Amino acid sequence: MDVTMKMEKIISRLTSQEEFYKRAKELGITASRIFYNKNQLRNLLTIASTTLKITDILNYIKNQAAKTSGGDNWNKSGFAHELINLLYEDENQLIGKYKKEFVRQMTTVQTTEKVDAVNLQQVHLQLCREFIKQMVVQYNFLKSSD
Repeated sequence: MDVTMKMEKIISRLTSQEEFYKRAKELGITASRIFYNKNQLRNLLTIASTTLKITDILNYIKNQAAKTSGGDNWNKSGFAHELINLLYEDENQLIGKYKKEFVRQMTTVQTTEKVDAVNLQQVHLQLCREFIKQMVVQYNFLKSSD
């Protein structure tokens, strides 16, 4: 099995864990109380799905939080700050914790290839994408019953 396949398998296993899903679900519930218009979260999901850089995701969230106008307020309940903290690379936060676990699992699985910085950036991006996807799905589910 090549490195890419190993990486995808481990990421899939990590993002299927209860803690990961639970945090995404919690933030999706919070979002459903804050956002009336689906466009902002749909745009976040689009950016997360298409970008090559994590900073694009973080910058979108920061820009939305800076606008603070209208009914959709990214600063309500500390939503923007919580989301940024979860996605940031700090190993004490959710994505950082799972990224560290990814490295541990890759080290035990692979013997010939090393996990380089580029691969780790891709892993971080994949974890962020999956988190945002799960959060937005929860939001959409709750909003569909409104």
